[in-house]
Amino acid sequence: MSERFLLYLDILGFSDLKKSEIRTLYKTIDKLNVFSHAPYFKSIVFSDTILVYNSNKFRNIRERNSAIMWMCEFAQDLFYRLIGKDIHFRALLTVGDFEHYKLKNIEAFFGEALAAAHKHEKEISCTGLLMDNRLAGYSDIFKTTPYDDKYHFVHIMQTLGTISFLEAEYPISSELILPMGTEFLHAYDLKYLQNIHRHMTNINLHPRIRAKYMGTWQMLRSISAPLMDAFERSGFNPRSVCDFDWSEAMSRVGTPRGFHG
Repeated sequence: MSERFLLYLDILGFSDLKKSEIRTLYKTIDKLNVFSHAPYFKSIVFSDTILVYNSNKFRNIRERNSAIMWMCEFAQDLFYRLIGKDIHFRALLTVGDFEHYKLKNIEAFFGEALAAAHKHEKEISCTGLLMDNRLAGYSDIFKTTPYDDKYHFVHIMQTLGTISFLEAEYPISSELILPMGTEFLHAYDLKYLQNIHRHMTNINLHPRIRAKYMGTWQMLRSISAPLMDAFERSGFNPRSVCDFDWSEAMSRVGTPRGFHG
């Protein structure tokens, strides 16, 4: 058996999707950027579950840290492509024994890392990406926040982080966004916050499902509380974050004209 980094990703609400939506979802997964890095990463997709693992051995610390970054970017890439569809996932990035090979008629995949991720994923009461504590210290690109005694929550909305200030008063100056043209990126972050809040306050959802979205909201607040509080108080008016006309940027989210489609 070989020790590998393993990303275990579960699409939430998969059973509620229509066949056409599932086909579109699979096409989206098939176009993710991680596949341009083959043969260093390989993927298995079955039903609502996606597995991604490294197929090579790392020669040095730089390659190991880069692999962790690319695993996170795989989840990030899918995350942003799904915001416009209001589809969510829960993913665990871990390390351990995992083996995948082809026989004459079947593909076999198994190992301690897969079994542990499958078991622990069901105990996580939030959405998004979580990283094994054993790896969190090597994540030098993505910020993390401790979640439990085994995992850290990964803040994959890096663009939200660029406008999240603990000491700032909102709305912030438009000079921090408009000159760079990043409003079309931030629109996805704000749309995601709207989606999460809507689900966590939807009394028609099962309390267990609402709790997952509430858990996500709380993890995001750990580094973006002033921004999120201002956004929530305003009834989710983007002008409460930065005072300019967001209508064009927000209308593009989830469309072919949107930054992430």
